[in-house]
Amino acid sequence: MQPSETASFAARTVDEISPELKAFRRLAPFLQDTLADMDMSTFVTKCASKYLISHKVSGSVNDLTRKAQTPGQQDMAKSLVRRLHQKIKGSENPGALCGRIAGEFKNAGQTRSLCDYIGRLAKNDSVAVEFNKASETIADNIQHSSSRVATQLCSVGIITDAERKEASDPGYNLGVQNAAEVMEALEETISNKSDALETLRDCMDDMFSGPLYFLSQRDDLFKV
Repeated sequence: MQPSETASFAARTVDEISPELKAFRRLAPFLQDTLADMDMSTFVTKCASKYLISHKVSGSVNDLTRKAQTPGQQDMAKSLVRRLHQKIKGSENPGALCGRIAGEFKNAGQTRSLCDYIGRLAKNDSVAVEFNKASETIADNIQHSSSRVATQLCSVGIITDAERKEASDPGYNLGVQNAAEVMEALEETISNKSDALETLRDCMDDMFSGPLYFLSQRDDLFKV
């Protein structure tokens, strides 16, 4: 498993970095990616019981009200189309990319009229501008199949796996947000308590199976 390119939690600046904090920052990208992609309720409750994070942070992550506010199908479709617009805008050959997108929409089972519509956009002089104008129409047409479209686009490398999840999993963005919140709290504790890293490892080990448990078995990530 490779970590994401950037860790999104705000690393604190401290005058002297302890060996434990150095080890945590080595572990952090792997741990954050794992937390973002799982139901972390049991884990954060366990961490709170061991005073690694506050009960306030644990309660925030487990807040059912927040979980109920995850985006709907139309929101995810709009997010995917915005992402495609950004890629077209940043492309050296926007027309060709837009044409590829039209083709992959067809491969994902979208209507011929929608695919032809996107294909015509590719022939404009200002492809990105025209695609942006059409964004709402495109999103409306794929709101019930954005997951299938995103999977197809990911399979040919037009979008990343993380971008696919944004358009497929209603809870993914909330998971990313929650993971960042937990990571900040963990770093705060480990900055102030040298034994907290070992306690964190114990909490991960207590999960018995799954990605957190297997991370806890990696001595290279916890070596002080």
